[in-house]
Amino acid sequence: MDIIKFLSGAASLADWVRGLSRAFEGSREGGQLVETRQSGGVTSKVYSIQRIEDRIHHIRAMIDKGYKDPQIIAYTRKLLSQRDPVTGEWKTPEKNWAAEVVTIFKHLRANVRYVHDPEGLDSYASVRRILEWRAGDCDDMVIALGAMLRSVGYRIMLVVVTTTVAPDWDHIYNQVLVDRTWFALDASMARPPGWELPAQLVKAKRLFPA
Repeated sequence: MDIIKFLSGAASLADWVRGLSRAFEGSREGGQLVETRQSGGVTSKVYSIQRIEDRIHHIRAMIDKGYKDPQIIAYTRKLLSQRDPVTGEWKTPEKNWAAEVVTIFKHLRANVRYVHDPEGLDSYASVRRILEWRAGDCDDMVIALGAMLRSVGYRIMLVVVTTTVAPDWDHIYNQVLVDRTWFALDASMARPPGWELPAQLVKAKRLFPA
């Protein structure tokens, strides 16, 4: 399992995006690999990042790895295939795509607690590790939710925003396609499916396919 850490000596995404003065020119997508560490059976890869596209590159890679993982596929299918013990009916109605999305979203909200990254780092964990630790920040929520949705056939987008209180990109969440309509899913916020930051709080927004 890889935890990808972005070192910049900054406390937030906005700081490290703005402050990476040592990022090299002509880097391959994903930034420059600075260091690989081994500790307690966990491999950590440290990158120097200069662009938001580099950050998205790693988040996409974690989602891609997760949604193809047989354990994550099985985990999500079992979640959606629970029956009501009284009626015997499916708890999530069959072929009700909106209900499936809501079930996955609510499960993640109920079982993964929002926590900050270590000070000065932006770390990403695999889906297995996020579900094992039951904790993560908005990046981790996007990875876990995105992988679980894709593992049962849903198309997703990654939404990155700059809020009015930040100088640069400082938040990320998912969108999912249901019945030809894109819906916001922000699993790092205690809000219902479909909620996203009000427009008056957002200075800039970018969408990335995943």
